[in-house]
Amino acid sequence: MELCVQLSMLVVSVIAYVVFSGLDEMNGGSTVETVRFRNNYSTDEEWLLSNYRKEYSVSNLEGTLVQAASAAEVERWDVAQPPRLRIDGASHLYNFFGDTLTHLLFPDIVINPEPVNIHAPPDKVWQVLMDFAMYPKWNPFHRKVEIVERDDGRILVSMNVNMSGIIGDLVSKEEIFYVDSKRHIMIYGIDLGTPSSMRVLWVSSRADGKASTFYSYDLIGGYPAIFCWGYIENLTYQGFSNMHVALKKRVEQLV
Repeated sequence: MELCVQLSMLVVSVIAYVVFSGLDEMNGGSTVETVRFRNNYSTDEEWLLSNYRKEYSVSNLEGTLVQAASAAEVERWDVAQPPRLRIDGASHLYNFFGDTLTHLLFPDIVINPEPVNIHAPPDKVWQVLMDFAMYPKWNPFHRKVEIVERDDGRILVSMNVNMSGIIGDLVSKEEIFYVDSKRHIMIYGIDLGTPSSMRVLWVSSRADGKASTFYSYDLIGGYPAIFCWGYIENLTYQGFSNMHVALKKRVEQLV
C-alpha cells in the first residue's frame, strides 16, 4: 500500500510538471522576454495588452459583457457565465472528433472559488490587483508576478505559483487577452493551438460604490483537464480561495 501511495505521488508530480511547467514551452516559452513596468505606460490597457489583443478587444460594454480574441469558444460573452474553451487546438486533438464528441471527451474543468465581499470601492481593489510587484507581500498563492513581453509581441503574466502539497512551486506564463480598467475586468490564459486554459477575474460594485465583490474562476480544457481532475484541481481551488481571502484583508488594511 505504501509503495502504491509513493508511486501515485510520483505520477501526480510528473503530470503536474507536464501540465503546468510544460505549457510554457508549448506556448512559445523559448522566445526572448522583456519585463514591462507599469510606470512606462499611461493606462492599464496600454501596459497589459499587445497590439493584436487591443485590435480585437471591445471595452465599455453593458454589464459584464466582454469581446476579445481569447481561449473562449466565442468572441463576445458575459464573464459571469464561464464560456466553453476553444476546441480547435492541440489540447482537443484539433477537434478531430467533431464538436459534440470533442466536448463530451474533453469537458472543461471550472475552478470557481467563492466570491469575496470587500469593504472598499472597486477602484481600490483594482489598484491592489494591478500592483503585481506587491503580490508576494500579501498573496499566499502567487510568490512572484511580472508582466513580460516576448519578441513576437505577446504580453504575458509570468507567475511563480505556490501549489503546495507534493507539487510545490510552479512557473506559469499566460497571455493577457483582455483588460477593462473602468469595469475592472481582466482575462488571461493559454491559446494558440496549445493546451487551452483561461483565468477570468473582475470586481463589481456594492453599496453605491462604497464596497465591492471580487470574483474569479479558472477554466482548463482538453487533455490537461483530464490530468487535473481531483488532486491538482483541489490544490488550485484552495490556492485561489486563499488568494480571495488575502485580497480582502490586504485591501481593507489599505483603506
